[in-house]
Amino acid sequence: MVVDDNKLMSTVLVDLLTKMGHDVVRAENGDQALDFVAQQQPEIVILDWMMPGMTGLEVCRRIRAIDVEERCKIMMLTSRDSYADVEQALAAGADDYLFKPLDANMLKTRLAIVASHERAGRSRKDQ
Repeated sequence: MVVDDNKLMSTVLVDLLTKMGHDVVRAENGDQALDFVAQQQPEIVILDWMMPGMTGLEVCRRIRAIDVEERCKIMMLTSRDSYADVEQALAAGADDYLFKPLDANMLKTRLAIVASHERAGRSRKDQ
């Protein structure tokens, strides 16, 4: 799932992910994302931090509250590029953090890594 209020960025991400062989759904805001996560539990959520209303950081926290077994992987994709921002996102439950502007090769590589690993310091109940 791609969660980004910027339609151009969202479209680029959906197109890239589709070309990589992923089935992709799109949410324009945090409320839509949380509804979909609660109903469908996507494998990976690519989440923009800076959105009106509910920030991506809050969406991340709420996804973790819904997805207590952490089956859903969360990747923040944002222009916020300070070390403190990365720490804050990881503490909120993100599995990875990518900076904008988007690099398609980096996205592909990081998606493969995120999909194959658990979050550091966490254990899964189902394993």
